[in-house]
Amino acid sequence: MPLFLSNSYRAFFALALALVLALSSAQLSAQTVELPYNPDSNADQYIGTPDLLDFLPAFGSPFEVGALQVDGLPLEQYLSELGFAVTVVGVELLSDTVLSFTFSNDSIVAIPFPGAAAGPSIVGCADATACNFDAGATAHYAALCLYADACGVCDGPGSIYDCGCSDIPEGDCDCSGAQLDALSVCGGSCSADLDQDGICDDGDDCIGAADACGICNGPGAIYDCGCSGIAAGDCDCNGSQLDALGVCGGACTA
Repeated sequence: MPLFLSNSYRAFFALALALVLALSSAQLSAQTVELPYNPDSNADQYIGTPDLLDFLPAFGSPFEVGALQVDGLPLEQYLSELGFAVTVVGVELLSDTVLSFTFSNDSIVAIPFPGAAAGPSIVGCADATACNFDAGATAHYAALCLYADACGVCDGPGSIYDCGCSDIPEGDCDCSGAQLDALSVCGGSCSADLDQDGICDDGDDCIGAADACGICNGPGAIYDCGCSGIAAGDCDCNGSQLDALGVCGGACTA
């Protein structure tokens, strides 16, 4: 939730940010101030921090980033002694009249500059492209903004599914709507494989099973010679004939 401070704390934070902005705006070379100098550069009837930003660089010096000091103490220690058990992790200029401090506990402090309109700012996402755009926000805080993912879902995970934004529909085998055919081929053209031998019926020589004699759906080797009977004129399955004595395969010729 937004956290708002008393007027004394607001004045302190406004002064602290004014120092930060002034120092960060300093340039290595002096700038020329046009005379007569108008201290109210934005003509808002107040001489505030925005007015000083144009003037201070003329008297600035090279700035090296360091810890912000208040009364000789680091800002974190100074706040701690004031009763703040938090750490400042970010300072953001929200507009030309409002600043915000972000603390380690994710709370937000919105403070107007001296001379700004009275009353607390409404901190929210003021980015119109965000899916949680807050039209009533008067102070923009980018960390609050959420955006639609590639699938149009606000703060969604993105296209992480099999078909990008969705899974494969039930009954389909791919994202184009194809189904498995009779041979379990995705999008295949085989309509039937009744004997489930992996050969589509429209190209299968035997829809069923060949027996031991190679006959499709045959009875098997059930004859005298297995797959056939004894040939006419023979007396066994080896092609033998009866001799003159009636012996099958005998040697008597007469």
